Amino acid sequence: MHRVFVGLLLLAAPAFPQEGKTRGLAAWDTGKSSAEALAPAALAAKQGWTALEKDTPVLKGDAVLTNGRISVVVRRNGSTEIYAMPEAGTVQRTRITLLAASGDPVAKLDKLALAEVAKGSLTLEIAGKTSKGAAVAAKLRLKKGDPALETEPGAGAARLRVEAPTRYTVFPDFFADDIVIDATKVPIASIEAPSENFLLHLGGKNDSIVMAVFENREQDVKLSLAGDGEKRVFTASDIEYGAKNGKIWVALLEGASIWHTMTLQRNQVGRVVPIGWKMPFRAYWRVDFSNSFELFDSWDMLLQEKEGGDFVRPTWFGEPLQKVKANRQMFDAAIGGMNYPAFVDAQGGGFVQPFPEKGRMEISHYGPLVVYPINRLPETPLEAFTVVDIMRNTLGVGPCEHILDVEGQKQQLQGRATCSVRVELNDMYEAKQGKARKADAEQFLKQGETFVAHIRGRINGYADYGHKMLQFLATKKKEQPALAATFAPLEKLLGEIDASIASKMDRIKTPDDHAKLFAQFRKDLLGSDAPDATEKCKQWCEALVDVGGTQDELVAHCRWVVKNVRQKAGLIMVQDPKAAPIALEVRAKAQEVLRNPSAHESARH
Repeated sequence: MHRVFVGLLLLAAPAFPQEGKTRGLAAWDTGKSSAEALAPAALAAKQGWTALEKDTPVLKGDAVLTNGRISVVVRRNGSTEIYAMPEAGTVQRTRITLLAASGDPVAKLDKLALAEVAKGSLTLEIAGKTSKGAAVAAKLRLKKGDPALETEPGAGAARLRVEAPTRYTVFPDFFADDIVIDATKVPIASIEAPSENFLLHLGGKNDSIVMAVFENREQDVKLSLAGDGEKRVFTASDIEYGAKNGKIWVALLEGASIWHTMTLQRNQVGRVVPIGWKMPFRAYWRVDFSNSFELFDSWDMLLQEKEGGDFVRPTWFGEPLQKVKANRQMFDAAIGGMNYPAFVDAQGGGFVQPFPEKGRMEISHYGPLVVYPINRLPETPLEAFTVVDIMRNTLGVGPCEHILDVEGQKQQLQGRATCSVRVELNDMYEAKQGKARKADAEQFLKQGETFVAHIRGRINGYADYGHKMLQFLATKKKEQPALAATFAPLEKLLGEIDASIASKMDRIKTPDDHAKLFAQFRKDLLGSDAPDATEKCKQWCEALVDVGGTQDELVAHCRWVVKNVRQKAGLIMVQDPKAAPIALEVRAKAQEVLRNPSAHESARH
């Protein structure tokens, strides 16, 4: 059986008005069907409704289920609506509909019956037909205290339609940068989306995010669009149940300022710009900048601890929060020196300092940006939810960690960085301890050799990826010549790997050169307290650091290129369905080479 879970995650208020403690599981028969959305007062009053018990026969009207967190209305006309009622009294909701294999929605439910009342869940059986007579069936299950509605498709149920009008659809990427698609830039009526386990619809008045989570990446997603100009939006997602255990979850993160957008102008680059948004709760907020490469850069929002003080930078997997100085001046191996581009001040106000066209990447930020909560911090309120929270609540911790590839995200430090080797050896030889500490010097040399070899191995891995993907694309172009223009941007990016390596080859040297460099130290300096040993050690260390530092810059640049390749391939999947299978392979192979980065690759900027 294939199941779909639909969840509504609240930030502040429960789905039903409170009566002392939070309500538990409950279900009602409204007595008669309604074609209109239920008002908050009707949900609270339940006038004419009949409470359902175990073994309740077929319902007469619509069904209403609640678990104290969400309210679900299953209508005879085939739609299922999920409600949240914030304290302000407005109703947030999303609507889902089962689709037959033909793509037609179920138009009428003939069967609506409470099939199971367990200690911790309610199960509703539904069955109906499309307007063309195709039969569709499913089971809906609501668990106690769980912000998810589980749907288990029966005969005829092929897809789930999630209606969520939005200008921006985001495909979060935990390995690289997000894919952000702006509906105003998509002229066609529908597009096929890259199935990457999850997608976000940023909707409402910056107060709701509808999120779909897929258990496997083979489940197709079709996005529909409507409207013109600035009013053009994605209207719905049609999500395939999948051929093998294809589960889907749909969730609604709800609350004022749960996401934000603004458009940066070219004359704002390099300046500190308030974005007109205040953080509603402390969490790990992601900022996606449009950049001058027509892609997006994903950055963590720094959090200021006190007015005028330092910042902390959130981390993914329980590592200590990174400290960042109040001036936000940092060094990135790929970008160089920079002012960190996104932060929240002590009062919770959001600011950005978009990159000007400078630095190693010559990258600039302008155009739309979006902000949303991607992960929680220890101080995040229990009633607040983030994207990763939803993944864990739906997929479970184990599958979630598999999809996030927690092991592959871990950064590696093998050996000792060349700058550290320089400090240790220079201090030793300045103190005239070369002979007394010969064993220590040998240990530092071995650690330096290990480090240099490891980074070179990472560079070679990126180069090998570039070669294989260029060959792969060349083969596919021969098979499908019409796709040549589509793949040209990918080929240009992939070619940047070899070009950047070639430009630095005179400084990074060859592995044979590395071996000779370390052999030279062992021959001329190891164990020596000669008068000129200190000066020779300094000269040797500078040569080593030139190799190591240049390799660090290069490996970070190669990673940056491959991250862009991965993102561009995802956009190609959206823009050209014929190219999607090829682009998907490029993305998948990119994730493989991005795994287990060195600590000097600026894996997360």
